[in-house]
Amino acid sequence: MQGRNGRAASLLFALLVSSSSLAFGQEPPPAPPAGKAAEHPANAMAEARKRHDLGLKLYDDGNYEAARIEFERAFALAPSHRILYNIALAYRALNNYVDALNTFERYLAEGGSEIQPDRRARVEKDIAELRSRIARVRVITNVPGVEISIDGIVVGKAPLTKPLPVNPGVRKVSGQAPGYLPRTITITVGSTDEATADLELESLSKTARPEPKSNPWVAPAVVGWSATGVAAITAGVFAALSLNAKSDQRDKLEQMGVTHDELKSARDKTQTLSGVADALLITTAVFAGVSTFFTVKLMTTKHHAEGEKHARQPELRNLELRNLELHWGPGGIAASASF
Repeated sequence: MQGRNGRAASLLFALLVSSSSLAFGQEPPPAPPAGKAAEHPANAMAEARKRHDLGLKLYDDGNYEAARIEFERAFALAPSHRILYNIALAYRALNNYVDALNTFERYLAEGGSEIQPDRRARVEKDIAELRSRIARVRVITNVPGVEISIDGIVVGKAPLTKPLPVNPGVRKVSGQAPGYLPRTITITVGSTDEATADLELESLSKTARPEPKSNPWVAPAVVGWSATGVAAITAGVFAALSLNAKSDQRDKLEQMGVTHDELKSARDKTQTLSGVADALLITTAVFAGVSTFFTVKLMTTKHHAEGEKHARQPELRNLELRNLELHWGPGGIAASASF
């Protein structure tokens, strides 16, 4: 009932309430909220009357949400099935058919024989009309005990024994449970529709990132290149000493009065240092080759672990060092590898 009809019904109810002096339920009201107006039952009744009257004015002004709030505040202070009727009218004016239906049904249940037959007949007609406007959603989950929410309001836990009544329109159905990622789906339903919302939750253990594993080729690669560097530096030192010894040998050959033993000693020194330098160069080359092998293994394993992060992963995954060759020549040392 909207517009003038709704306001007329509201005013009619206001007159009924006034004539009965706000005859709230016979049972004492529940403990009112903190505040001076609610410290005593008489004050609670006065506060309830004040809020109820304000709700009637707000309803007549078309501010249905504010009216609903005032009616519910009045009901909390002094529960009465008569106030439930006004709350149901406010819900219906807000096009919240589900809560209007539930509140009307509660009104009939709590009012009982106190409700006049003509009023009961009208309410039952309103209930039948509201039922023709709501939709129903059956929620299915893959996890028992999931907390189900409709538009942010918790409505129960899975498994639900029957479909949930919802207002027509776009609805957000959500589910959450400990140890699972929350899930929300959006559905659009019309009046009398029966829809299904499949909330399949994903376990957190499946989505958790695994702890990064250490690459077994890191240490060999680091040690290999460190040994290569030390060998290269040592080879350079002995190469320099060999060049100095060779230069001393030439000087002795050009000098007068140098004995045969001195020349032989200079030649032996040059040959020894040259041999050591050559051996160290070979060692450096071997270390470099082995370190290259370890590095290739390191990079291959890294790309394999990163998976889809690297576009070239399929090519690198099967990359293996098959052959490593070292070549010595007058210009230096060259290395070649096949994969």
